[in-house]
Amino acid sequence: MKLLYILIICCEIINCYNHVIPTWVAYPLSYLFFNEKGNTIRERILCPNAYERVYYSPRSIGYFLQNIKLKSHGSKVYYYNGEIKKK
Repeated sequence: MKLLYILIICCEIINCYNHVIPTWVAYPLSYLFFNEKGNTIRERILCPNAYERVYYSPRSIGYFLQNIKLKSHGSKVYYYNGEIKKK
């Protein structure tokens, strides 16, 4: 599951393109690219500064992936066997 989450984050960041070379600030990545209030992948995973997100037509797989509904931040995560993941 962790690998899938990392893969989705990488795809979302790759789907952003740069207009200007960014000046990186030394903040944790979660602070720069994560919005706890987002309800979809597109809203929760943010593009880096000076980048724009690529938007897809509603009938494409890219649109589907960007608009997957997420549980609220901090929700319980269950393993395949029903156990709750510890933080």
